[in-house]
Amino acid sequence: MFYFFHWVASPNGGGGGDHWVDEYIDSWINISGCMLGALKDIPAILSGEMKDTVQLNAFAVYGLERFLGREERAQLFRAMPGMSSMLPMGGNAVWGNDTWAPDDQPEQKVSFGTFLNFKDSNRTHPAKNLTIDESLEFLYNSTEQWYVDSVKSSFSQGVAHSQYEVEANEKDPSKWVNPLETRLPLAPNLKIYCFYGESLSFLLASELDRCFEVIPITLEFSFLNIILDFLQPHQ
Repeated sequence: MFYFFHWVASPNGGGGGDHWVDEYIDSWINISGCMLGALKDIPAILSGEMKDTVQLNAFAVYGLERFLGREERAQLFRAMPGMSSMLPMGGNAVWGNDTWAPDDQPEQKVSFGTFLNFKDSNRTHPAKNLTIDESLEFLYNSTEQWYVDSVKSSFSQGVAHSQYEVEANEKDPSKWVNPLETRLPLAPNLKIYCFYGESLSFLLASELDRCFEVIPITLEFSFLNIILDFLQPHQ
């Protein structure tokens, strides 16, 4: 919807002009919208796995791998523009660095700022755990060139630091999905409602998607270089 607001007003899109949203849209109701992206997209595109598949029982994993293996799932995810449009935005400025993250809890031993955490292995893997910025770079270095070119030409995960940058980004469709690089529509009468869960199960699920443990692999006939370990929330 945020992309649509920019597209419909732009002369290079819908051509409705800056007044269109204010005139024709009364309210935007955003239900659990991932406005800054979805962190779990990175390991899903890298490995073809998500929390939901890692936690399946052995029989379910056998059936899944037989009919739609990790490599096929990874290729499928890479071919879905919607997933790449939700790669996390804002980098370390939003999600934290090696030692700190804004949602770290008191007495937490390992910061959420290290997003991809590599388990000890004798195989080749990065020398350190990776922040969001480093994880995105690792993603680009681990995927096919067609995928990297497609993502970088269509989407942006940066942050604008001046009004000049924000206004210039209104002319760049690759920025329109990112609220950290573009402004809200010029619609003073538009009402925006955002709904998010707050139950214990919702918060636990969110924590499990906040960072991942991964195991590096080297398989002769596979293009995948990591698999997800069973996910545990940081303590």
